Amino acid sequence: MIYYLFKNITYLKYSITITLILNFITMMSKKLKKKIINFIYESNIDCKKISWLNKKEAIQITFIIIFTSIIISLLLWIIDRIIFYIIALIIKLRF
Repeated sequence: MIYYLFKNITYLKYSITITLILNFITMMSKKLKKKIINFIYESNIDCKKISWLNKKEAIQITFIIIFTSIIISLLLWIIDRIIFYIIALIIKLRF
């Protein structure tokens, strides 16, 4: 009989998942429900306390990060070239 109700197996999976979730919610204790609701409420309050950047500050910080990334990548490239040159000299002297 269940086979005819759920010919497509995905519907069966979804119905089982939804049933398990609903059973879990109904079986939760009142304390746990209160804790979850309190956590969500406090998280919402904390998100309101955050001082978000305005557009000008965000653009400035973005350019600082891009500039710093370029400088660091150039420095690492120079160090890599120097190490490569030193290793090449060592190999030439060895053979």
